Amino acid sequence: EELEEVEEIKIDPPKFVVRTTVNVNMQLEASDAVQGKGFHIFSYVCMGLCACMMIATIVLYFFDKNSTNLVMAALLALALAFLIYNKHSAPKKAMARWEQNLKRSFGTNEIHLVTEFYEHSLFQTLEENEDNMSDSLYSELTDMKETEHLFLLRCSKRQWYFVEKKGFKVGNADAFQKFIRERIG
Repeated sequence: EELEEVEEIKIDPPKFVVRTTVNVNMQLEASDAVQGKGFHIFSYVCMGLCACMMIATIVLYFFDKNSTNLVMAALLALALAFLIYNKHSAPKKAMARWEQNLKRSFGTNEIHLVTEFYEHSLFQTLEENEDNMSDSLYSELTDMKETEHLFLLRCSKRQWYFVEKKGFKVGNADAFQKFIRERIG
């Protein structure tokens, strides 16, 4: 009865471990960061153009008394009102839907992610459903955005990893930022 030698596989411990709580406020912060400044500038330019065109059609009405100009001004006023309403209410409505889906799926209004960062890859697990795990090689990450509370790592057009700055259990935010920037490029 010879004992077989079992080769022990050594797995290096993670360089960083982060617990991230995602709630409506974090989701809204991430959405704002992902949209970028270009989106906000474009929406304000559209509002400004509507306002200028509305004023111009009202001025034209006083010069030629053509009621078509008043109809155009009214339509532009409606368009401007819609743009302003949509700019301020759409994110809140989207977050309310997101929170309802969260409550329906997990019975809570926030979820908890645990992300482990190794030398060449990362693993993220949803605490509320540990069967839900994502993993990526760093070569799959294409961008990193930073907000007040989060690092957002883009893996694909619609997938982002949320990493809460105050959630580090192993490592710290400053060392992580340097580590991940070297890997994203």
